[in-house]
Amino acid sequence: MTDRDSLVPALVDVVWWLESCGDEEVDPDSAVKIMEGVGGELLRLPSGQRERFTRGASRGSCLT
Repeated sequence: MTDRDSLVPALVDVVWWLESCGDEEVDPDSAVKIMEGVGGELLRLPSGQRERFTRGASRGSCLT
């Protein structure tokens, strides 16, 4: 297990939370900046971890 393994569940949680929030809960501009940051981290993950992220995000939880 690498340090980046722990990023996968955290990134899934952040994306899921942002997707479930309304504009009154999270400023839309801030949400976009956060999602761009998550996207940047995803680009740095090895392909196996990106696949786990995708599976976890599609189900609303992370499969580690």
